[in-house]
Amino acid sequence: MTRSRWEIRNRVLASVLAGLTILAPSWPASAAEPPGVDKLPFVYELPNLFQFNNGTPLTTLEQWQARRAEIKDYLQYYEYGYIHEPDRLTASRTGNSLRIDMEVDVKDASGQVVSVRTAGFNVAVTIPTADQYPAAYQGGVLTEKFPTFIGGNPLTTNGQITGQQLGYASIATPSVSSDTSAGLPTGVYWTLFPYVQGDVQYDTGTLLAQAWGYHRVVDALKIRNAQYPDGLFPEIDDTKLITYGFSRGGKIAMLASAFDERLYMTWVGHSGQFGASTIRYTYDSKKYPTGNNAAASSYTAAEMDPASFYSGITGARKEQIDRAYDGTNYFRWFTSRLPANFGQENKYQLPIDHHMTLALIAPRPLMVFEGMDDFWNGAESVAISVNAARLAYQMYEGTGAYRAGYGYEDYIGYIASPKLPHATNNTEKANFYAMAQLVLRGIDPNYGSESTAGYLATATAPVTVMPGFEYNPFAVTDPSAMPWAFPGQYSLGTTPDVRLLVGGTKRNLTILSDAPKVELLSPSGQLVDRVATANGKATIRVNAKDDPRTGPYTLRTAGSKKVAKEIKVPFYTWEFMMRPEITTIENSWYISFPERINNLGEDQAIFYYDTRSPEELAGDMWTGNDPVPSVQVQNFGVMLRSFQIHHKVGIAGGGSSPASFGPSFTPPSRMFIDNLKFPDLFPGFTFDLQMDIPATLAD
Repeated sequence: MTRSRWEIRNRVLASVLAGLTILAPSWPASAAEPPGVDKLPFVYELPNLFQFNNGTPLTTLEQWQARRAEIKDYLQYYEYGYIHEPDRLTASRTGNSLRIDMEVDVKDASGQVVSVRTAGFNVAVTIPTADQYPAAYQGGVLTEKFPTFIGGNPLTTNGQITGQQLGYASIATPSVSSDTSAGLPTGVYWTLFPYVQGDVQYDTGTLLAQAWGYHRVVDALKIRNAQYPDGLFPEIDDTKLITYGFSRGGKIAMLASAFDERLYMTWVGHSGQFGASTIRYTYDSKKYPTGNNAAASSYTAAEMDPASFYSGITGARKEQIDRAYDGTNYFRWFTSRLPANFGQENKYQLPIDHHMTLALIAPRPLMVFEGMDDFWNGAESVAISVNAARLAYQMYEGTGAYRAGYGYEDYIGYIASPKLPHATNNTEKANFYAMAQLVLRGIDPNYGSESTAGYLATATAPVTVMPGFEYNPFAVTDPSAMPWAFPGQYSLGTTPDVRLLVGGTKRNLTILSDAPKVELLSPSGQLVDRVATANGKATIRVNAKDDPRTGPYTLRTAGSKKVAKEIKVPFYTWEFMMRPEITTIENSWYISFPERINNLGEDQAIFYYDTRSPEELAGDMWTGNDPVPSVQVQNFGVMLRSFQIHHKVGIAGGGSSPASFGPSFTPPSRMFIDNLKFPDLFPGFTFDLQMDIPATLAD
């Protein structure tokens, strides 16, 4: 059973549930409830995977299990809510249908059972036949157990090939919880464990409740008794179970594997925020590259120059923590403690982030997929999560966790597909299949094949198995995001004041590391400098005279007592860095810059607008005065690259409808931003910016 270490012991909550008084959780005298958000420190980088909540660093791999338990507790307390196991579970098979029935005892204040809650569900099971996968049969008799997906069979592509033809069984998604946004959740889980808002143990979100259904399927598959000595489905290899999910299902598949180590392999598809994406790094208002959108993409992999990654998106906004709660309603995907306590302003006080959820899956095989035209999900933010979780996988290197001849890189992959919106494609299927064949059957991948396992390439999606199952153009996102390291590895990162380099500038790069020395390599691989550290820090003066089109700079540790660490430092042109864009998104303007603006929310910039017509502004290059009215622009964090200006404060995107502006409001045609700071580019300098508003930004 998944329990909080703040176990229920002392208090009885009177709740009118089935007319009974039920036991409810409270904090024992020996332990304290986790601190409230306002009591937590601001942590702008990703929380340290390898440090206990009390600040003690992990020193051995063996301590990781205790750290995993802490992470699970915090994920449940602060975000997803707690899940519970039934007191009794039975299962039966009828043909290829699996039936699962459960019971939960309801007790009075003295602990006596006064009634029993019952609930159950069915799931369909699909087993490859001898005609579909003859390699598993001899003379019509099954001789090989099948790896099995829970959540459907994503390997199937209509008209090309089915998952059964590839030798994979599947179990349908267990339906145990509604996906409600505002109403009380319903379904099997809630029949057994009724929802109690505000209660620590029973204020559970629907995402983890749905993942609980995967766990109950595993329970059923593990049953061995006189009636089923080889299990209910002897055709299934219950040591090779794979979770699959797409979109909301991707969040659920990730959680199912993170909270149950019996699930061996995981496919996290386009899970976005509250899935694999980080909370801290959301990258508002970006598309890849300039001039494309989900409706009409034309770029190729060769065009994925990092200089094209930053631009405004139109027509959608990513799932973000501040959209989880509107002050009245919230998505019941998670515990109400999250929307009650968190928003963009204080998300940096959250003691967990989603790289931790991914890290809980290590060292079991994991593939994460996103589409670069899937703007809501934030492919770049997901890349940061995967890069951070990769350290947990690297920690297991040399322990026997990985197949001989292969390493941790082959057990965690991330593909951000160009041109792909909120959908899967054959590239994703081929890469997952290649990893599964490697880790489950010992079959080496055919890297680079343009057609794999019957999957057909299209003009917009070549079917290529990527080395290391990796296509991640965001590997150089932020060198300060994860300065920590796993036990036995040198730590390495930069301070958040300098996160990138710009061609033709000279900067002091402040480096954090416990290595005796650190080295900086140029984009061409030449050694720029090697310096000793003192008290965990070093400074390298960088004259960035290289061509940014060559690639990023590289930082690495130098020492022999621990495992080395290497990170990339983004390197851009001057012209690119000073290129703002303005777009309209859901009744707001986004004024977007390639790099963060202001510094940790200090000295917020001021936004003004001018209502004179374009004709009146013609030839007036600078007004010389600040028009009124003005509003203070909110700036919520270190990675924010966009000002978001809401209509509700009287600012809009060039339209003239009374609904947007009121009957006497004249649309603005020029805007100003005063007190603008680029702390990574020009520390100590302040800018006043003026931009004309194009007519294309009509409401």
